[in-house]
Amino acid sequence: MNNELYFIEKLSVALESHDLRCSLHAAFADIRKSSHNPQFARGYQQFLLFMEEVERSCLKESLPEAASYLDCFLRPSAATLSLVKGELKIAEREWTGCEKSWWIQNVTPGAYCLKLETGLIIWEGDLTSSFLLWDEAFPGRGFEMAAATEPSGPTPSQSITIAEYGLCMKVLPGIESGALHIEHAMTEDKHCE
Repeated sequence: MNNELYFIEKLSVALESHDLRCSLHAAFADIRKSSHNPQFARGYQQFLLFMEEVERSCLKESLPEAASYLDCFLRPSAATLSLVKGELKIAEREWTGCEKSWWIQNVTPGAYCLKLETGLIIWEGDLTSSFLLWDEAFPGRGFEMAAATEPSGPTPSQSITIAEYGLCMKVLPGIESGALHIEHAMTEDKHCE
């Protein structure tokens, strides 16, 4: 199969399924995963152009059924995300892809994971005091008060890229606990800004 048109076969298989919505979601997710592979980069750009044309056609022709399936592409990340520390759910949020960010306050040192409602863990790791507590993250530097911060916002001690899901997680240290800022914002090279 031509790497520039790899998505055609995936869509073709999805369109043969009895559960069209579910199979399209899976196909779009699979196509997005392939976009991280350099050999499919041009093909992924072709896929995006193809989907733009499909969207234009659906709007122009007023095809409500086709538009509902197009939603599988336009809203790929609709899911419930949970931040879990050990066995304890710390925070949960419905993430539809329309939100730009999610703030989680009062994060204390420990082993965490970020997972989907299906149980799929999309990130896990230790958030230590060296990232969550200001005096350890930035020794000898005075604590930045909200009003005194630069226009760019608070200083993160760590930025974590969750490329497969297009997410960036920034760890922001505080005096007694830290915060996490999860956002749907990545550069073209798939890294946090």
